[in-house]
Amino acid sequence: MKIGDIMTDGTIFAGLSTETNKPLYALPEDAPLKLSFNKAAEYAAQLNQQNAFGHNDWRVPTDAELNLLYQNKDKGALTGTFNQNVYYQTGWYRSSTKNPDLGIFAHAQRFSDGERVWLNGGKSAYVRCVRG
Repeated sequence: MKIGDIMTDGTIFAGLSTETNKPLYALPEDAPLKLSFNKAAEYAAQLNQQNAFGHNDWRVPTDAELNLLYQNKDKGALTGTFNQNVYYQTGWYRSSTKNPDLGIFAHAQRFSDGERVWLNGGKSAYVRCVRG
């Protein structure tokens, strides 16, 4: 199995999670809308209720997993599926990793250049759910 391979269930192998050391699978596309931190968690819960792609363990990626998606964004079936807008205010993807000192902020990463920031939880950003 190579990074970017499409699995039989339609998900995409994104690499090994540095969090779980298990295979990480991504949805083939982003959530339909940019989402706040809480709405992103609700979206993942909806995927689980719907048993999306035959699974009920979808979640917003951790900061490390989001960075793994960024590193592998141009491999196999992941190629061209992420927003890589170069404008500063757009192209950000949300993680589930909150700042321990500023609870309303969570890590986000821009997929055009890999820049990582603490993004206010109320601000909307792209979301690509993962499992594994």
